[in-house]
Amino acid sequence: MGMAKLSDGCDQAPDLNSAQGKSARFNNSTGAYISLNDEEEFSFNEEGETFAVSTWIKRNQLGSDAWFAKGHTGGTLEYRVFFLGTGGLYVDFLDGSSAASSNYRRVVYNRPEINDAALGWKHYAISFNGRNQGTTLSETVTLWVDGVIVQPTSVQGSDDDGMSDLGGQFRIGAMDLTAYHLSGFMAQFIMWSDYELTQSDVDYFYENSNGTQSPLVDNACDYNGSDKVLAYMTLDGEADDLSVNEWEFVAQGGVSFVTDTPS
Repeated sequence: MGMAKLSDGCDQAPDLNSAQGKSARFNNSTGAYISLNDEEEFSFNEEGETFAVSTWIKRNQLGSDAWFAKGHTGGTLEYRVFFLGTGGLYVDFLDGSSAASSNYRRVVYNRPEINDAALGWKHYAISFNGRNQGTTLSETVTLWVDGVIVQPTSVQGSDDDGMSDLGGQFRIGAMDLTAYHLSGFMAQFIMWSDYELTQSDVDYFYENSNGTQSPLVDNACDYNGSDKVLAYMTLDGEADDLSVNEWEFVAQGGVSFVTDTPS
């Protein structure tokens, strides 16, 4: 996939790890995930609290693939984002229970750009605006796929009081349902707290090189979120890649680091 360079000097932004040319491979097993034991900073339970995530993903098939999640069905579910076969991308915000209850919000993106049989590397960015709680459900979330905003196809649920901090594990590439483990690859996982992505931000991380631009440097393409980065992993297999800020992420046995990256 060829990327167009941005104008106005954006192609001069720091390119950290392209020489490694690696990404994280998730083998669709029950151990195919990267985990972090409960940390309250990964719970977004205050009214008006915002967060955002940006990642490159390459799915092996149009299966049931998890992107990231916090908590478990037994009563600690806080949020989860996952692909449901050819049914698109699901974004759930919950208060401890599954979506079978009324105490949740769900936004579904069942669009061709997500259900793409050609697969290959795609850039996904999602931003949650907690200030829209209690208003239009679809406005609580903004999703970009390959730099373009995608409109939701349905919204469900009636919960408008935000999420709770319920003490569950944070996982990348899996959620607690057995069938939902990623079969594919990820590169450059970034998570921000108290920050809403803009179109300029997404342009910076999608169009400017091959998924290895640093979120820790401001002033490139009007990006100013460096001090709001909660977690950043290039996922190139370097020894310190999973030691993010004070967080210690653990790559389980179903994750390996291979030569396959966005280009």
